[in-house]
Amino acid sequence: MKVKLIFIIGLFVLVLLSFGCKKQDGLGIEVLEYNTGTNGLEITAIKNLPPEEIWKGNTFVVGIEIRNSGAFDIEDGKLAISGFDPEYISIQEPQTSFSLKGKQPGYPEGDVE
Repeated sequence: MKVKLIFIIGLFVLVLLSFGCKKQDGLGIEVLEYNTGTNGLEITAIKNLPPEEIWKGNTFVVGIEIRNSGAFDIEDGKLAISGFDPEYISIQEPQTSFSLKGKQPGYPEGDVE
């Protein structure tokens, strides 16, 4: 009886392990196509930068994340903040430059700053 129970458990474990195996074609190397897709430069405001409430006379930081999800590098890109009234808001650096790598080996999702 014990031999039969051990045989059934062993067979069950063998069947269970065989489902975990996956057949691969060739060498199993995945080739990614980096020059595909419709995304490019993505700009996102960082949460709570600036804060929801700003009091007169206080300074605050504006946080922005830029991501290059495109296939090509961005060199000497310019990011500018506009649409504000300079009578009420003064900005130290309203424009900045950036460079971001596009999708490529080592950067499969593109560069982020």
